[in-house]
Amino acid sequence: WLPLHLALAGGASTAIAGVMPFSVAPLAAGDPAPSRLRKAAVGFVAVGAALVAVRGIAPGEAWAWAPVVGGWLYLTGILWLALAVRASGRKGLMVRRPIVSLGYTLAILNVAVGGVLAMLFLAGWAPILERWAQLRPAHAWSNLIGFVSLVIVATLLHFLPTVLGGRIVPRRSAALAVLGVAMGTPVVVLGLLVGSGPVAGGGAALVMTGALATGLEAARVVRARGRWTSDPGWHRFASVGLLAGVAWFVVGVSLATGLLVRYGATAEAWSTAIVAAPLAVGWIVQVLLASWTHLLPSI
Repeated sequence: WLPLHLALAGGASTAIAGVMPFSVAPLAAGDPAPSRLRKAAVGFVAVGAALVAVRGIAPGEAWAWAPVVGGWLYLTGILWLALAVRASGRKGLMVRRPIVSLGYTLAILNVAVGGVLAMLFLAGWAPILERWAQLRPAHAWSNLIGFVSLVIVATLLHFLPTVLGGRIVPRRSAALAVLGVAMGTPVVVLGLLVGSGPVAGGGAALVMTGALATGLEAARVVRARGRWTSDPGWHRFASVGLLAGVAWFVVGVSLATGLLVRYGATAEAWSTAIVAAPLAVGWIVQVLLASWTHLLPSI
């Protein structure tokens, strides 16, 4: 649990809190949100995730308060992130690309649901504690797929063509990629919460459709790519990392969907040992590393 939490809640979520306002602003040809909003979002998310991690480092009673406080701080950071995203680019002259903004909004709602479930568990609320084995897959789906993965999928719609030197072209596969992941994840979570395997399986099918559409969109971007004449190593690292990450995303969602279809709305519907490597490492960590080589110098 601890390495996965540090990679996702600590690393990926903090990166998202820092970069998402910058991703929204160019779509509207406007300025990012005020720095106080962006600093608050990054600070609360980073500190909150660190305090929750105390649960895996010092699980004794003396530090029992830290994960609870960290959970509240993390959710506060997500709220500030929502405000920062809303404020980014509002004074721009162009209209935002709606599918990307929609993906970001739904991703924030998903992480709020997953964060509240974890917060109630850390706070010791009896109804959540009694069913946590069954609710843990819902927490994993809402955070790993509904939040981090959805943010990456939405961002790749304009970021992948930028890295590959192609044009940003609206395609049906792009809309299907975002909508499949965005609409399917809440259905999965609902099915797990109410104990309905068919409902959860239907949601997983939507997410699988979104993952396949993401792969199709990436293939179309590759066919329309440009030819860089400078910094070939830099562009090669970024482009290969992003494309390999998309491939691992399809693999990871396939495994997660297979578990859900096989075991239904039970505790066995999620296996970190099976899903964490392709989704957390192959997909999220690899895409973050590839993205940072481009975003950090740009920002």
